[in-house]
Amino acid sequence: MATKRVKGVSFDGSASELQALIGQWNAIRGVRWNVQQTDYVGGSFDVEFTRKDGAIDSAEAEAWVQNALKHAHD
Repeated sequence: MATKRVKGVSFDGSASELQALIGQWNAIRGVRWNVQQTDYVGGSFDVEFTRKDGAIDSAEAEAWVQNALKHAHD
């Protein structure tokens, strides 16, 4: 099992909203992700991606987060 964490993601909404955006704007097959708020005042989150079969590289995980964030206000 492969796991990759993107730390310190800044987002104005809730953890569940960020979780939904990641799924809405990325076609991520065979990957689960979990969003945890790390700063309840400043809107900072960690996102952990897990793939049962295969690897996840840092650039791939970061791209999934950035793709979701650029559509945050669509």
